[in-house]
Amino acid sequence: MPIQIVINGREITNPLVKFVIGLGTFLVAAIFAAFLIFVVLPLVGFVVTLSLGLVGVIFLALVIAIPLIVGGAILGAILSLLMSPFSL
Repeated sequence: MPIQIVINGREITNPLVKFVIGLGTFLVAAIFAAFLIFVVLPLVGFVVTLSLGLVGVIFLALVIAIPLIVGGAILGAILSLLMSPFSL
């Protein structure tokens, strides 16, 4: 099927010009695809990895902090009871 290229209402019939326009169109599409693959997708991956890492760090901090807070409260109560005879 022949390619029909119309610019400003005039059909392009020169095969060399058709080839150059087709090649230019192909190169623009290839550059756009390369930009998506090599720039946008790694940035998205970096952001997703960073957010998952942050969620992991917050989760670990909570897992460690909650028992420490509860243990500190219990230890404080025990020490308070043990030290009460020595208070003035």
